[in-house]
Amino acid sequence: MTIHEKLKNLRTYQMGISIRDLSTEIGIPHSNYARVEHGQLPDLILLSKLAVFYGLTLSGILSDIDPII
Repeated sequence: MTIHEKLKNLRTYQMGISIRDLSTEIGIPHSNYARVEHGQLPDLILLSKLAVFYGLTLSGILSDIDPII
């Protein structure tokens, strides 16, 4: 699973919210987050915000992620 797939799954299946709603909750423009779900690698700050939002650790967000080679 890619990081993009994992983040989309967390958003849609765990929380059931839209990109716009998630972006509002974590305080970033929705277009920035949409790019992440469509292939842009997230930075550490965004991953940290998402971890807090989902109640996970950074390692929890990154678990089951295929390495990028």
